[in-house]
Amino acid sequence: MGINARAKKTHPPRTRVQEVVSGQAEQRVFVIDSEERRDYGRAKREQAMERTRVRLLSVPVRVAKGKLVKPEAIGAAAERALREHKGYRYYAWEIRDKAFVFYENRERLEAEKRLEGKYVLATSEKGIDAQGAVAQYKQLTEVERGFRNLKGFLGLRPVYHPVEPRVKAHLLVAALALLVQTLLERRLREAEVNLSAKEALQAVRTVRRVTFRVNGEERSGVSSRNVRAQQVLRALHITQLRPPVPPAGEETVVS
Repeated sequence: MGINARAKKTHPPRTRVQEVVSGQAEQRVFVIDSEERRDYGRAKREQAMERTRVRLLSVPVRVAKGKLVKPEAIGAAAERALREHKGYRYYAWEIRDKAFVFYENRERLEAEKRLEGKYVLATSEKGIDAQGAVAQYKQLTEVERGFRNLKGFLGLRPVYHPVEPRVKAHLLVAALALLVQTLLERRLREAEVNLSAKEALQAVRTVRRVTFRVNGEERSGVSSRNVRAQQVLRALHITQLRPPVPPAGEETVVS
């Protein structure tokens, strides 16, 4: 179960950091233990274990159907199942009485659990303390996440433009979209709205300006908002949903 914004504010995850001797004069090393990263690592491990388990379960089925007979073929199938989601970190297998058997490798599994939430930072910076090192690393991860969003959610790639000015314009629009997304996520966090930028944009899509006729008279209005859309609009301090009235006698496009 995820942690919502309110829970993070009242019970923020703790991060412990300790500088250790690196053995090199020009290098400083910090060991970090992060509850937030531990929760993330645990969720990813459980996901990988379940996916690997499902794949391993298919091996004895294939053996029973006679599709896998030779020990080397059975072993190759097991290794493929373990390799895809790094399942060798959690499971072991053997052929027992001519039957394929897999089980949790308790020693490796416990070792993986002990490493969850822990990572090491190395830097040559002298004028930085432990807290500052962690803060700068988190800023780096935010930059990396931004690049992933550019290539994924914001659709930076592929680029099919045949001339350089259009490619530059495409990149500019993508960068501006990333800026808008970042500001949107900041406003959502400040308002304690537990939605991602993508979820927020999907929510406000339900808000529509509609035009209709009543007794031959053209009228317009705004569709009702669902709960999520209302949360997003409040977070952005948007209260006026009706579009502005175009000036009389002038050609105006309202989108």
